[in-house]
Amino acid sequence: NPKFGCVVSERGIGYAWSVNAGLRRLTPWSNDAVLDPPSTSIYLRDELDGEVWSPMPAPAPAPAAYQVRHGPGYSIFTHASHGLDQRVEVFVAPEDSVVIVELHLADSWERPRRLTVTLCMEWLLGSRRADARTLVTEFVPEHEVVLVGNSWNPTFADRCAFVRASEPLHGITTSREEFFGRGGDRRSPAGLRRIGLSGAIVPGADPCAALQVHVDLPAGSATTLHFVFGDGEDRAAALALAERYRERAQVEAARRGRDQVWERLLGCVQVESPDPGFDLQVNHWLLYQA
Repeated sequence: NPKFGCVVSERGIGYAWSVNAGLRRLTPWSNDAVLDPPSTSIYLRDELDGEVWSPMPAPAPAPAAYQVRHGPGYSIFTHASHGLDQRVEVFVAPEDSVVIVELHLADSWERPRRLTVTLCMEWLLGSRRADARTLVTEFVPEHEVVLVGNSWNPTFADRCAFVRASEPLHGITTSREEFFGRGGDRRSPAGLRRIGLSGAIVPGADPCAALQVHVDLPAGSATTLHFVFGDGEDRAAALALAERYRERAQVEAARRGRDQVWERLLGCVQVESPDPGFDLQVNHWLLYQA
């Protein structure tokens, strides 16, 4: 939207920014087009055998195909493995400074499942990796929200970023070293090779926000949950956004608003020619790119 955005590639969720795409990067930007490491990752863990994988191609792909579909204002990742049909939709709200990451899981093995879903964000709140050294993280138990600010950046000193889950939290840490391990292994994080996370809220150093929730699926059933992260003008605004977007109704309203915005923007001029491919490009993708 005019004040907030997020990059999504075929591998996963890249960096997000607020107000200024260069100076107020909420998560790190990588210029490595080959490795393309995601700065926001989702992991699934089967609690029966402890196997860990990602419902998106990065950072821990399962040995099965992934379908990635980009549309006006959204990206959808579809994948089937470990007896689960998995679908992740990523989009930005049409007006508010939030990214919504919605995860749909359906059991195809016709037996009860117990899963752990973990979202890990690597914070920056600046323009360079060094800016992360002055971040201060906070956990608000009554809202189950992680807040992070950088008062050392005078331009955005009052602004506050946040992340939360739609479901009650099972575990949390803001220590990047605890979650990824000393070597920083995104494919097999140390924090997912243990029973749970420590709950440590570590200011400064090398911060992240790892949020875990448990999902119990009866045989043959399905469920949908979501995470939301974004940026507020101050602490109170960040908490208000986090609380509002915990509700499914608000997520659905944001999805409808997103579709209406892009339909209005891309539907102003419609071209008809003998070539359907030309029409699709001119009426949708070229205008969307511009």
